[in-house]
Amino acid sequence: MPRYQYKAYDSAGALKSGELDAVSDRGVVDQLRAAGLYPVETSLQHGGTGETRWWDRELFATRPLPAPNLALLTRELATLVEADVTLDEALRIVMLQPMGARVRKAAEETLGHVLEGASLSEAMERQGRFGEFYCSMVRAGETSGNLSEVLSQLASFLERSVETRARIRSALVYPLVLVVMAIGALVLIATVLLPTIVPIFRDAGAQPPFIIQRAINAQAALSEHWIAFGLAFVAAVVGLVALSQNAQARTAWHRLLLKIPLVGTLVTMAETAKLARTLSSLISSGVPMLSALRITGGIAGNAGFAASLAETAEEVREGRMLSQALRKSDVFPSLVLRLIAIGEQTGRLAPMLRHVEKIYESQLQRRIDQMLTLLTPALTILIGVMVGGLIISVMSAILSINELAFK
Repeated sequence: MPRYQYKAYDSAGALKSGELDAVSDRGVVDQLRAAGLYPVETSLQHGGTGETRWWDRELFATRPLPAPNLALLTRELATLVEADVTLDEALRIVMLQPMGARVRKAAEETLGHVLEGASLSEAMERQGRFGEFYCSMVRAGETSGNLSEVLSQLASFLERSVETRARIRSALVYPLVLVVMAIGALVLIATVLLPTIVPIFRDAGAQPPFIIQRAINAQAALSEHWIAFGLAFVAAVVGLVALSQNAQARTAWHRLLLKIPLVGTLVTMAETAKLARTLSSLISSGVPMLSALRITGGIAGNAGFAASLAETAEEVREGRMLSQALRKSDVFPSLVLRLIAIGEQTGRLAPMLRHVEKIYESQLQRRIDQMLTLLTPALTILIGVMVGGLIISVMSAILSINELAFK
């Protein structure tokens, strides 16, 4: 019979560990519960060592949890808390769900801190896996006594974010496949076909066609000076990384992105939707405006938006309304400013921010769909011209070889 290692809590909240024989994981859980224990982790011993299989081990333990896993954990926890399950029991139940080793470890450490007397937000904040935004939302829910409602809002927030990313990624699959196949075809022609044709022209004392000659020259230059090209590439990568670590350079570059006609529009829509969603969630959960602006700026993907929110927070600190403070920045669309002003005047700022989120999310999705609809045929035509042109050049070269053979 297989032997399992286990970790479980007793009725007093003390963590126990040990080994027992069972036919399956389910059997281990049944035996532990029959003994009055609450199982949190079971693992099958392999080769008598009792070590966890390497693919089940948790790597990069302090990294944030992936958004899909975090959304699943939050939804499960919200459902249990809403059903009046005690927090420690809810965490024990979450640990038994098939959510992966990282989620199970995060829930286990959270439970340990909670049993030591910490609040849920404090327990999560100590780990570094949940992020400032998440912990602030949970803390606001604990303070207001609406933890289940806040957890449900958090789950919906994360689920929408995951769904949006999944839609964009799935839409980009076909164009990426086209690009990869085109690059593969070009590399195959340049490295396999062309080297077999060029010696024939050299033996006949004739020049290859223009495109083939350019490809040969590029290949020769790369072969002769590959060290210089490699060093230049490494230097470029290091320079870009260094610039990305410089706050002023990153902010300047991100502000420049916002001014590029097509890219800037997409970035503005995406950032506006995300920041409106985050700010509305924080405000509706009872987080003070200054803290909400600081947290929202911290999760901004564009440094230009982050800098503008930092300036806005200073203006709000001095007593100005949010709409007035935002009007001084040049990154937020005028529609957003008008809607926020209306929300402040009517006392419904959080619902108005959710309305802003819906507007810009739908606009972003439509714009992305339009771009991808045009991108696929454009890529097909471009790739066809590139590959077709090279193939025509090769075929012309082959015909020229036949002509040289008859001379």
